[in-house]
Amino acid sequence: MAMGLKDYTDAFTHYGATLNNCQWSVSAFSTNGEFVISVWEDELKYDKKTKTTTYSVPISTWGCNPSGQNEFRTHLKQVLSETPKPHVRLIKAIRPVNHITATGESDRSKAKGFDAIEHLVGEVVSFNDDIPIIVFQGKI
Repeated sequence: MAMGLKDYTDAFTHYGATLNNCQWSVSAFSTNGEFVISVWEDELKYDKKTKTTTYSVPISTWGCNPSGQNEFRTHLKQVLSETPKPHVRLIKAIRPVNHITATGESDRSKAKGFDAIEHLVGEVVSFNDDIPIIVFQGKI
């Protein structure tokens, strides 16, 4: 079940995680050690055959937010170095419908809201310093 939340920090607090910086952080660790991430809804891909939802967007394509990129990279490396690996919890960022900038492009900087996707638990499968492969069991 998704828990609709409008505030970004509330979405992380829902999982017991505190952002280092609410302006640019996209990931944090919860008080129980889970890795909490926020990603755009349309960047999650569901595979009917395996019944999994995957996030595998190259960090280098994010465009802006170098501080968030660096922190996310550091967190991913930390997760992969731990045994056992922490579970990944998901916050889905929802884009405004048909929100187009003055240049005619989709606005990737502003989210309409956030959903804590409680029923999905994932794991970081791999990370090559640019492309994380994070797989969640089930469908959003």
